[in-house]
Amino acid sequence: MAIHPIKASTHYIVAHLIKKYVDNPETVIDMGGIGTLKYFLPSCKIVDANIKTGIDATNLPYKDNSFDIACSVATLEHVRDQKKFLSESIRVAKYAVVHYFPLGEDARTLEKFRATLKNKHDCVIPHDELIQEFLQQYPTLTLEDYTSCDALLLQLPTFYKGIIGEDIYEMSYKMSNKRYGVLLHGRIK
Repeated sequence: MAIHPIKASTHYIVAHLIKKYVDNPETVIDMGGIGTLKYFLPSCKIVDANIKTGIDATNLPYKDNSFDIACSVATLEHVRDQKKFLSESIRVAKYAVVHYFPLGEDARTLEKFRATLKNKHDCVIPHDELIQEFLQQYPTLTLEDYTSCDALLLQLPTFYKGIIGEDIYEMSYKMSNKRYGVLLHGRIK
């Protein structure tokens, strides 16, 4: 199976952060994963926890500390109980967590715009308060900006055929360098 180079770029960064926390991780749970992470961690056993595999990431059927790392790529915004999702990642991880997701008002603005396009991307951007509460509960975690709104908008035509037009370029110009996605990562134990 070939992977899309732009879609894979975030998985590459997540894999890089995973290796930062554990040199040679043996086990990783990719919450919402669809198999892309294995290309960047080929010697690691990766469990994709998603609807298709029948694994609910807000109620993981694993014991505490079952995986070296728990991670997700663009999943949190599609989960109803985001607090439980994040808590489950902490519970099943031995060493660290790495999550990528959209955050903030600029991301909300971008998602409202995306809803007007042909691509369906239903999501609920996590509230800043939820993430701040999580960071206070786990002070070893870091939140860092990763993706800008304009970069994401300019990638859309490569993801979805038929989505191109002046409105995308205009919105990209308006949202130039505004934050869309963040990385939440760090050691937990």
